[in-house]
Amino acid sequence: MTILSEAKQQYNAQPQPPASITADVNEASLVTMKGIASRVVLDRKNGTATKKYRRHILVRLLYWIAFQSSFPYICNRAALKAAEYRRRVAGLITKFFLGRDVVAPVLEVREGSDGFAFVTEYVEGTKPRDTKKARQFLGQISDAFIETGLPPWQVSPSNPRSVGNLIETEDGDYRIIDLESNIVTPMVPISGLWGAARDGHLPAFDDVDVPRLRAFVASHEGELRTTLGPSDYRDLQYAIDRYDYYETLWHSNEPRIWGRITRFVARALDFPGHARALRNRGRKSQVLQQEGGEQQTDSPHSTLNKEHCATC
Repeated sequence: MTILSEAKQQYNAQPQPPASITADVNEASLVTMKGIASRVVLDRKNGTATKKYRRHILVRLLYWIAFQSSFPYICNRAALKAAEYRRRVAGLITKFFLGRDVVAPVLEVREGSDGFAFVTEYVEGTKPRDTKKARQFLGQISDAFIETGLPPWQVSPSNPRSVGNLIETEDGDYRIIDLESNIVTPMVPISGLWGAARDGHLPAFDDVDVPRLRAFVASHEGELRTTLGPSDYRDLQYAIDRYDYYETLWHSNEPRIWGRITRFVARALDFPGHARALRNRGRKSQVLQQEGGEQQTDSPHSTLNKEHCATC
């Protein structure tokens, strides 16, 4: 989605008013951009980019076909809070892989009479000047997202509109300004396909593979603590927990028939998982038998019985 990028380009191209002009300038200099599925208001003075999703019939229809529910970013607070914490997780993951947080954070999920507004940090800059270089950057981000279980579509080089989700700052760095989808994701990485089916995330829509993410954090705990520092590491754990909570709340209010079917089939066909469960049960049974035998051996009654038998 490129509406934020287009709006920022138009805003940054405007001549700036002289300092002598007073407070009314702020209102006069606000830029509003309308896209197919959303409207964005850029406010350089207050450092915000405020997005409100529109009730576009095609977007709503596609989401309803996939999940039998209304498009969530219009009126579902839990979905927007999940998006807020997903951005926080994504920012800390990029800090781990790249050494800096490149994701514009969410400042507020604001409720109004006509739905919710998604308020993010305003990022000064222009659209990427070198598309090839921008796609290489997106490739790095996409690889990091796939490895950690984050949804990669919005930053995938295979997405023809993903470059529009970037802003190039004055010093040549890239910042991601949009991680939220308008439509059901048309592509899921092969490595994440089984996890998506297992968790009922097919069709896919901005879903984090939380078990994969937690496994990554657990296996890289030392490196993450060193790179992020104690405070950001705790923040990462907290953001994962909050995302998990809000995603569950969001999804529990939707029928998601296709996701329930794929989850049932995936769990039924999870032969490796069933084999592991059987092995674990066998090991547990052996341990219990051994412990039971040891308890009998160590029992004073057991010793007396043995001595009695020996003397008979």
